[in-house]
Amino acid sequence: MQSYQEIINQIEDLQKQAEKIRETERAAAITEIKEKIAIFAISAEELGLASTGKRPSTKGKSNVKAKYRDPVSGASWSGRGKMPTWLKEQIDAGKSKDAYLI
Repeated sequence: MQSYQEIINQIEDLQKQAEKIRETERAAAITEIKEKIAIFAISAEELGLASTGKRPSTKGKSNVKAKYRDPVSGASWSGRGKMPTWLKEQIDAGKSKDAYLI
């Protein structure tokens, strides 16, 4: 009967063997696929690998141009979301929001 350690060593050897065989078969598959693509003039789009022309989803912060700027601090605001304190204070002081348009 084999010991536990002998079986572990066999498993490691078999995993190494399997990885070598995988790499060899993978290289052969890539070569075959490239040949078929060239023979049949298959495009990446036909394989579902090309861009669909749709913009990728941008979750989180979006890049919206600033619409208002504080001339003192240089802080800006796009006009979206909660109004910044610097602009709210100016409006409360009687100034027009339009005075800070970029």
